[in-house]
Amino acid sequence: MYSDYSNWGFQRSDIECAAFGGKASSKDTIAKTPIIFIHGNSDIGFGKGSGGHESWQTGFRELAIFLGSQGYKKSELYTTTWGTASLSAASLNNHKRKYVLYLRAFVEAVLAYTKAP
Repeated sequence: MYSDYSNWGFQRSDIECAAFGGKASSKDTIAKTPIIFIHGNSDIGFGKGSGGHESWQTGFRELAIFLGSQGYKKSELYTTTWGTASLSAASLNNHKRKYVLYLRAFVEAVLAYTKAP
């Protein structure tokens, strides 16, 4: 398990809507078991399907909105974008070591952040 996740770039500032999750403030509590979403090849973690994205690149936005209506908070739902988020590069996205390590570190970071079992 890593101890410093700051260098992994889970926010993916190079891609709009690439990540979702986290506490609204330090006083925000986590009541439900956190859910971690991992998207498929070339998708975007929390895409809008517009605004520079392909129409199918929606990630888990609709599901997160639905779960929010069922009482889940942003601090209990997490996703990040792995890979290039480009359909033209889909054949290059596979179970490469760098993607596996990235996603493992993301899961570990969420568990450490939320203190979930």
